[in-house]
Amino acid sequence: MTMPQNVRVRLNVGGTVFHTSLHTILEGARRGCVVFQCLAEQILGPQSCAVSGESDGRADGVGWEKRVVPAKDERYRLEYFVDADPTPFPVWLNYLRTGRVPIVEAGSLRDTVILETELAGLTELADGLRAAAQPRETELDRVKKELSDACKKLQEHEAVLDKVEEMRKQLDECLSKQARQCDEREIVREVILRCCTDKHSRVDASGRAALQEKVNKFLGKGWQPLGPATLVAGGPLDGGGVAPDTWYQTLVQYEGSRAGPGPASQAKTR
Repeated sequence: MTMPQNVRVRLNVGGTVFHTSLHTILEGARRGCVVFQCLAEQILGPQSCAVSGESDGRADGVGWEKRVVPAKDERYRLEYFVDADPTPFPVWLNYLRTGRVPIVEAGSLRDTVILETELAGLTELADGLRAAAQPRETELDRVKKELSDACKKLQEHEAVLDKVEEMRKQLDECLSKQARQCDEREIVREVILRCCTDKHSRVDASGRAALQEKVNKFLGKGWQPLGPATLVAGGPLDGGGVAPDTWYQTLVQYEGSRAGPGPASQAKTR
C-alpha cells in the first residue's frame, strides 16, 4: 500500500525540532536536495526518488491536501534525527512549501544559508537567494560609500581647521615677536614739529592742518609718528598779550630706517 503524503514528519536537526509533512520531504527530494532524498529513502525505501508526480511547489497553494495532516487518529508518525546545522532548514522548508524564495536578512546568516543550500543541491533556491540579496547589498554598499565619503570630508575639514589654527598661532607668534622688536628698536633720530593756531580766535583747525602737511612730508622719508599729536594751550605773553595754542607732533626714525636728518641731538625742530 502506498503511503499517503499527508503524514507528519518530525525532524530533529542538530537538536532543533521541525515539524513538516511527507509531501514536503518528497518535494525536497524531487528538487535535488540530498538531505531530503536521504529522508525519502529512509521513509519510503530506495525507490523513493523515483516517486511519480511533478513538483507542485508554487505560490498559489496547490498541494494543500497533501500537506494537511489529520490531528487525530494518525496512522503514521515519523521521526528522524539529522546530524546537521539547523540554520538553513527553516528557509528550505519555507521554500519547499510555497515555491517562493524567502527573504533572509543580510549578514553572516544569509551567507551560511546560501552556502549550505548550494551544497545540499537546492541550486535554484541558492541562486534565488543571491538574486534577492543583490539589490539590498547594492543599497548597503551605497550607504557605506556615502558614509565613507562623509567621513573623508569631515577629516579633510578637520585638517583644514587644524591648519588654520596652526597658521593663527604662527601669526600670533609673528605679531608678538614684531611687537617685541618694536619695543626693542633704538630711536636714532627724532624731530618735533609744531604749528600754532590763530592767537585771536584760538581755533586750532588751521594749526592742525598745517601740522599734518609737515608730518606727511616726513612720513614720505621714512619717519614714524611717536605718539599722537598734542595741542598745548597758550598762556599770557610778557607784553600782556595771549600766546597762541600750539600743535606738537613727534616723529622718529629707528635703527635701520632710511637716512633722514641728522642725529637726534641735532634734529629736534620747532
